[in-house]
Amino acid sequence: MNGVTQLLIYPAVNAQLGSEKYGEMLFIMSIINTAATAIGSSCNGARFRDSAEGRTNNRPYNIIMLAGSVLICVVILFFNLLGITLLEAAELSLVLLLSVATTWRYYLDADHKLRLDFKSGFIFYLFISVGYLIGIPLLRATGQWAFALLIGEAACFIPILYSGILLRKDKEPVSGEFRTALRYVLALSGGNLLSQLIFNGDRFLLKLLINGEAVTTFYIASLFGKTMSFITVPLSGVIIGYLVKYKGELSLKVTNIVTAISVVFVALATAACTLASHIILPFLYPDDFAAASTYFVIGNMALILFFIGSLILSSVLLRYANMRYQFTINVIYAVLFCALCIPLTILQGVAGFAIGILITNGIRFIGVFALCYKVALSHKSSEER
Repeated sequence: MNGVTQLLIYPAVNAQLGSEKYGEMLFIMSIINTAATAIGSSCNGARFRDSAEGRTNNRPYNIIMLAGSVLICVVILFFNLLGITLLEAAELSLVLLLSVATTWRYYLDADHKLRLDFKSGFIFYLFISVGYLIGIPLLRATGQWAFALLIGEAACFIPILYSGILLRKDKEPVSGEFRTALRYVLALSGGNLLSQLIFNGDRFLLKLLINGEAVTTFYIASLFGKTMSFITVPLSGVIIGYLVKYKGELSLKVTNIVTAISVVFVALATAACTLASHIILPFLYPDDFAAASTYFVIGNMALILFFIGSLILSSVLLRYANMRYQFTINVIYAVLFCALCIPLTILQGVAGFAIGILITNGIRFIGVFALCYKVALSHKSSEER
C-alpha cells in the first residue's frame, strides 16, 4: 500500500500540481494523518492491550471511532476557517471524506492482527492499493488530488463489510468495558498525537516558516526513509499479535539482541535508502531532484531512526511497559523537536531542519532502548527475588 502511495500516487499528484501546490497538499495530508493516527491507531493499539487482558469486544471501539470521525472533521473545518488551508467547497468535501476514511483504515485491521490472520490482512491492503490506482485517472480527469487517495482509503471497507467483522457481536457487554476502552485510547492518543506531529513536523514547520517548496524538497530527500517508517503500523501489529499470545517477560538477552539488530539495521537501511534515492528519484521527481539530493543521507537516517524507535515503542514497550511511558517519551520528543528544529530552521532553512530532526530522532531512539533495558532489568530483579 505504501509502495503504491509513495512511488505512484504522490509523483502523479506532484506532476499534476507542481512543487508549490504539491507542498500544500503534503501539508494537508500531514493534518489528516496526524489526526487519523491519534484516533485510529490509538483504538487499534488499545484493542491489543485489551486483548492481552482477555477482552476483545469491538463495539466500544466502534463508538469511539464514530466520535473521533466527527472530531477530525471539526479539526479540518477549523483549519480551513482560520485560512491555514485554503480549500474550496468541492475540495473541502473530498478532504473531509478522506480524513474519515483514513481514520477508520488505521483501526480496521486490528481484528486481522489479533487473530493472526495475515491472509485477510493482505487482502485488506490489496483492496486499498487497487483503489489508489483507480484514483489516478480520476485525479487526472478532475484535477482533484483527494480523489487519488479517497478511493483507496474507502476501498478498505469492502473486505471488512464482506467479512462482517465490523458488526460482529463478540460477546455480551461487560460492565465498565467502554470506560476501559476509552481509558486505553486516551492514554495512547496523547502520545500518538505528539509523535505524529513530530513525524509530520517537516511539513508543518517548513510550510509555516519557509514555503510549500521547502516541504517538497525535504519530503523527497527523506522519501525512502519515510516510506520505511510507514511499515511501523503493520509490522508492530504483527509483533504485538504474537506478544499478546506470549506470556513470558522481556529478558535482558532478548533486549541485547534487539538493540544490536536495530543499530545494524539503521546503518544498512540508511545506505540502501540513499542509494535508492540517487537511482530512482531522478525519474519520479526530475524537477526537484537536485535540490533534494543534498539531504538524502541525513533525511533518510532521521526517518529510519524514527521508524525503529516507533516500532519498539508501539510493540514491545506497549506490551511490557507502563502505558504512561508512551506519552512521556513523546512529550520529551516534542520538547526536543521544538528546542532544536525551530531555531535551526529559522537560521539555516531546510539544512537546519534536517540536522535538527536527525539529532531529535537519534535521542528518541536511544531513549526508547534505554527504557527497554529498564523494563528488562526490572523483570530480572523480580525473578531473582
